[in-house]
Amino acid sequence: MKKITYLLLLSCFLSCQQEQTENNSTKEETTDKAVAPTVSEDELWLSLAPYMVPDARTPEEKEQNRIIDYALEKGLLGSMTASGLFYHLSPGSDTAGIRWGDRLQVFYKGQFLDGEVFDAAQNEEKPFEFYVGNMIDGWNEGLQLASPGSELLLIIPSRLAYGKEGLKDKKDRYLIPPDEILVFNILIQEKVNQPDRNL
Repeated sequence: MKKITYLLLLSCFLSCQQEQTENNSTKEETTDKAVAPTVSEDELWLSLAPYMVPDARTPEEKEQNRIIDYALEKGLLGSMTASGLFYHLSPGSDTAGIRWGDRLQVFYKGQFLDGEVFDAAQNEEKPFEFYVGNMIDGWNEGLQLASPGSELLLIIPSRLAYGKEGLKDKKDRYLIPPDEILVFNILIQEKVNQPDRNL
């Protein structure tokens, strides 16, 4: 009888340990994913399916379907603008929206659909600083949907990024290949004080 009780207690203990380990590994995986609400597969499909183009023929339509396929595969709930920019936005702490010409500080990570990271500014000591309007079209459009403090996921079709030309370094090697869809996770820090242009 003592052996049975011992085995039952041991079984319960091991089961609890396994569940705790699974919970910890799930937390680690979650911190590395884009910020998006947890939804069922059915909800995700119902939300994103309207953006799919049946019988896609043009390069733009094919890219749009690739973007939606990626979002479905990764479980990313979001919306698509008329230009074809896919975005998910976690609201910021500031109610004032971002406008063309604003100077911002952000941390970001840029990657291809296959997960390869091609660029990042994630050093907490020095965020990336720029003017809205001086970036690729996908950033310029997407940032104006957000506010300081927002976390923004952008999936940018190639025509709103580097297009058919791609982006090369000084040695004529491609940093961004032609016709490449880009994924960005952006954490918007704050607007930088700008001098009054009317003075």
